[in-house]
Amino acid sequence: KFIVLIIKLKMSTATVKPDPDDIQTRLLNLAGQLPAGINQAALRSHLSDLPMDRIIQCINQLTQSGKLEVLQTANRELLWRLRDASADRRLDGLDTKEVMVYEQLRAFGNKGASAQQLQSRSAMPQREIGKCLNSLEAKKLVKIVRPVGHAKKKIFMLFELEPDASLQAGTFFSGEGFDQEFVDVLCQQCTLYLRRKAEAAATSAATTSASATLEEVQQFIGQSRVSTVALSLDDIRRVLRALTLEGVVETRPGPYAGAGSSCLYRLARSQLPTSGDFGAVRVPCVSCPVAPDCRIGGEISPIGCVYLTDWAKGQF
Repeated sequence: KFIVLIIKLKMSTATVKPDPDDIQTRLLNLAGQLPAGINQAALRSHLSDLPMDRIIQCINQLTQSGKLEVLQTANRELLWRLRDASADRRLDGLDTKEVMVYEQLRAFGNKGASAQQLQSRSAMPQREIGKCLNSLEAKKLVKIVRPVGHAKKKIFMLFELEPDASLQAGTFFSGEGFDQEFVDVLCQQCTLYLRRKAEAAATSAATTSASATLEEVQQFIGQSRVSTVALSLDDIRRVLRALTLEGVVETRPGPYAGAGSSCLYRLARSQLPTSGDFGAVRVPCVSCPVAPDCRIGGEISPIGCVYLTDWAKGQF
């Protein structure tokens, strides 16, 4: 009878299912002990007495209730971590997969990620990724950004983030596309400034240069107030590059350029007047940036100077 009683006791004990509340309490305590996150190895080590399917079920419940957040490492290992009590409550009600996609997008920041990138990181089926993204977008948690030049490509990012500059159209684009009129005005202003520099060099001391640094052109454009937005050095460089390709502007090495410049810009020889009071500007030495270092027998010498030779032949 004693043996039969023990057998019945064991059988009855084996049929008792763990209380979900107890499992959740143990999971939360474990998460508190492991602030970096709980991985599957930790689950097997600390909760070896519990069925794994019940553990996963309770983890999903804790995730949906906002008590745990799910993360993924670079090697695709899942981690469950305590969510800060003051964390965004907008994730309440999301299922585990939606939370995972949301957290991955949070990691990508304002550069966002495509559905393919998310699928690669999570190993979730593409269809599931799409369903999660559609749900998150409908709930105003995620938005779509279309990169400039790739109208059909979708980049997803958190709703409240401002897209990275690499994704945006940029200074020379408006809502209707490339703003050619605005670029034309900038080209005219850059040409005007370099023409004034050439005139000043022709009527003043030889040390006055007809060339300008990128920073000087940027400052002139800013003072002219032709643009309602601040133009970066890269914006000015693009405009001057266009003028260079058109033969309006020419470049040369800039030993006196600012830290942000690699060359000097000046009005192209073809744009200079051929006669009149401004004829002196035709002498290349007047506006040459290396004129102070130019001397016979020196490393920079008028002998063999291509520009001076062309001027003497009337070709400058």
